[in-house]
Amino acid sequence: DAITGQRRIEEIYEDYIDAINEHEVKGTLDRIFMTSLATRHIDYSGLIKERHEADENRLMPEYIEDYFLMAFEKFGGSFEKLDSYYRINSVPFELRRLNDDYSFKSRYGKVSHNYARITFDKEVAKSHTAYEYVAPGHPLLEAVNQRVLDEPTSSECFAVFVDEADSREGVIWFIIGEVRDGREEVAGRRIFSLYQSTGGDMQIVNPSILWDLSPLDNYSSNNLPEDILDRKEEIEDYAVTNLLFPYLSEIQEKRRREAAIKEKYGLRSLEYLLQESNDRLLHYYEEARLGKDMSMPILNEERRKEDLERKIAELKDEIRFESNLTVSNPEMIGAAVVIPSNKIRVSDKAITTSDMHHDKRIEETGMKVAIEFEQKNGWMVEDVHTENLGFDLRSVMFDEDGSFKDIRYIEVKARAREGGIRLSANEWKKAKRFKDQYWLYIVQDAGTDSPKLTRIQNPYQRFKIDEDIYATGYIIPFERLGEL
Repeated sequence: DAITGQRRIEEIYEDYIDAINEHEVKGTLDRIFMTSLATRHIDYSGLIKERHEADENRLMPEYIEDYFLMAFEKFGGSFEKLDSYYRINSVPFELRRLNDDYSFKSRYGKVSHNYARITFDKEVAKSHTAYEYVAPGHPLLEAVNQRVLDEPTSSECFAVFVDEADSREGVIWFIIGEVRDGREEVAGRRIFSLYQSTGGDMQIVNPSILWDLSPLDNYSSNNLPEDILDRKEEIEDYAVTNLLFPYLSEIQEKRRREAAIKEKYGLRSLEYLLQESNDRLLHYYEEARLGKDMSMPILNEERRKEDLERKIAELKDEIRFESNLTVSNPEMIGAAVVIPSNKIRVSDKAITTSDMHHDKRIEETGMKVAIEFEQKNGWMVEDVHTENLGFDLRSVMFDEDGSFKDIRYIEVKARAREGGIRLSANEWKKAKRFKDQYWLYIVQDAGTDSPKLTRIQNPYQRFKIDEDIYATGYIIPFERLGEL
């Protein structure tokens, strides 16, 4: 499917990931082990962990949906939300004109004039055959992507976000890093993000950090830290040294492996065929010396030999050019200004967050209480709070025979005394996605000698967005926690 262009390789990978069953994995490896094809020790836990990490990092349909609807409207499109699907009566010409682009149409297909029923949720699409599933690779989504990429961008482009946790104030710079080979072809291209605080400190961050921030549409330039966007020059050297050079090393290692494969299998195969051709020519020359008419076989074999010599020379050049790598200058494509919520004047209806400020000591106490609880109950817990995954702890339980049993995605919230908690949009969406596997561990009185742990499974089902839970960072008041 990937070779013929019927489906993108990412879609095929996603289907395989969806189809993986932990028990089937273990059973398959057991059979391999019994037939002596496996090594002595099989790391089941490592395999299962990789499977879960792939699932955790997969692009969530909720974010694809939010992005598409926002961009589609920006380009003049309109849609109608009906039950579990969207109806698009007319696709803007700006998107449909990509049908004239042969490269786009041959890769993704044709953008239709209208779409009666589309959904971004694969499970919904599976249960409703009349729905059209929109995901990466779908022509409508890819047309929006292409239109976004065609928009003129520069380092002057920026958006403003609010940090409800009040832990950051500065700029997240988005930088394109590019590595080219000896033929001036792109060997690697990646978007990096670099956080620069108002104090000048720099930190490489995952772009997913934006998921934990709230966009601020109506802002005043008076709210922006002074000269916060005038420091682009300061980060260029930092970006080259700390982003592009490590990326260059990564691409070099990849190219070294590829070169070794080409030399081992490509060159050796061609050189073997060349040796065979030389041997065959010697035989033909000997036959001709004895009086046999070998003019045509000799001519054909000499042509074949020349072709092999040409292919060997081309492959050597290819390996040499592909191994000669250089970095291009970093390209600044935009910025996200981050402002703590305590510096933004909010309406009376907005949530007050003065009692939810960031306190490292309180948060460490909360994490400690949660980790100790998991370990005490036989769970293998991993702290991933720095990875912006939408949860703080990944906790796994295995059966006595070592087979996978269950997993918990735990978001830890700690309060010095008592009070409500805030979930970021990313945390709320992850709660929706992982359902019963997602837990809230709320540690009250974390500032005392007797912290109290409250555990809430599937908060997305337990709570609903209403007058008490707002979309500016999903706040669950203390009174609602007391109802559980």
